[in-house]
Amino acid sequence: MAEQKRIVAGRELSTYKSPLGSGKAYYDLFENFKDITDYSRKVEQELISKNKTWEARTDFIDRGGAYNPRDSFQGSSDKRLLMNPTEIDTYLYQNVLERELQNLSSVTQDLKLGASAKKSRLEFTEQPTGIFNFGMASKGLYRKREFFCLILNMVVDENKIERQNGLFFYPTGGDLALCELRQEGTTEMLLVNPNAKVLTANDGMIYTDPIRFGDVSLKFATTTKKVYLKKSEVKNLTGGGQEKYVDVYISPNANSTIQKENLIYSALPSILLAQTLEKAGFKVRINKFILTKTGSGNLVMYTYPLKDYGEPVNYQRIAIDGADPRIFRYEDLRKFGTFFKSALDIDLGTGYGSSVDEQEADRVINDYKHWLNKEIKKGSGKKIFNKNLNLHLMGTINKSNDAHDVQMQRVTTKFKEMLDRVATEFSGSEQAVKDAIERDSGTIPKAQIIRNFETALLKTEPRHPADRDLQLPDNEFQQKLTNYNNNLAKFNQINTTL
Repeated sequence: MAEQKRIVAGRELSTYKSPLGSGKAYYDLFENFKDITDYSRKVEQELISKNKTWEARTDFIDRGGAYNPRDSFQGSSDKRLLMNPTEIDTYLYQNVLERELQNLSSVTQDLKLGASAKKSRLEFTEQPTGIFNFGMASKGLYRKREFFCLILNMVVDENKIERQNGLFFYPTGGDLALCELRQEGTTEMLLVNPNAKVLTANDGMIYTDPIRFGDVSLKFATTTKKVYLKKSEVKNLTGGGQEKYVDVYISPNANSTIQKENLIYSALPSILLAQTLEKAGFKVRINKFILTKTGSGNLVMYTYPLKDYGEPVNYQRIAIDGADPRIFRYEDLRKFGTFFKSALDIDLGTGYGSSVDEQEADRVINDYKHWLNKEIKKGSGKKIFNKNLNLHLMGTINKSNDAHDVQMQRVTTKFKEMLDRVATEFSGSEQAVKDAIERDSGTIPKAQIIRNFETALLKTEPRHPADRDLQLPDNEFQQKLTNYNNNLAKFNQINTTL
């Protein structure tokens, strides 16, 4: 099936042979949420002017939409809010997001991205010229202290505290006033959040749960000196030695059995990768992709950035667009129902197609990357900066309702898989596998580290897309295949000596 072009609402669209079956595939890239939303509304009006009917029109458009959202599925029954998604400014499960972001910090300890002549490493220094790393600091983490005088009802000067028989006293008016040992910030926390739970550590220090409320937080310090990350020079070995861009893709796509709060886990590997690589001097873009298919393999995949190159990670934005059921299970259903009708002339019906698993997503992203490459070469005007197809990574994981520990293990595994792929691209497989062993030693058996690395390496094998019109020129494909075979040969050669 060759490329087929059409103009929809003033935009040129192309469809190709699908990598998932006998159907067609439509790929697209938008600048941001507003860009895609404005365009989808234009598409709707064009379809309506042509008297086209499709399920999303009935559910979301005509007479305000016949579909009634539910708290149990969308996370809200407020149709007005769901029809104005830009008003959603806080992730639905904020406590889950905050908990998992704290959990992620422990994963980033002692990471190395691969090295060429001792370059492209994450190094730790005492100088505050790099990025503070909580994972390293936590090795010597302790609670800073303050002393609260019960009689004076205030925090007092620690230098004047006297200790007698395990108790703390503050001299006042010739007497000694009893004081509580508290974690620094506890007194202020109880003032702004009187409902905070008061806890006592093993050493008798009083502190609160939560440790942060608004602008107030409990204070910690560390005995570890080298807690700042800096990087050495990074060069891309197989991509020409210049590119430092990495694109990673996340998706909220999930079937209806997945609990709403579990959508967030699929976004966490990419958040972790962006945090790590940006600290090392890379430019990372996190892209949201929506990908849905029919039984015969017809598919629609479109993307837009949630975090652009060099931008700080905005956790709220990524969680809302990439994992909030109020967006995915309402606005996104409306969009891809409309795009299926406009680009493929298919009405998805009440089920709105099927979500893909991680393996299918890998196959589609391969073809999507080749579509991006074609857009770059023809000068389509789309904002595509990362020309190295090897550095467009599928960051999503299979959705599930498994226990938290199981979910976080998948998150960590996916993160390290992507990290190994980047390391191989910038340092070669021989150095990258050594760094993987050094990184994971003590937490994973060496044999498993090597197997994991090999899995990541095998995923870098270049593959032709399903549609010949998206394939690279033979000389470009052969160069990629040669680079891959060289990396595989070097890995197989060193594997026996590791």
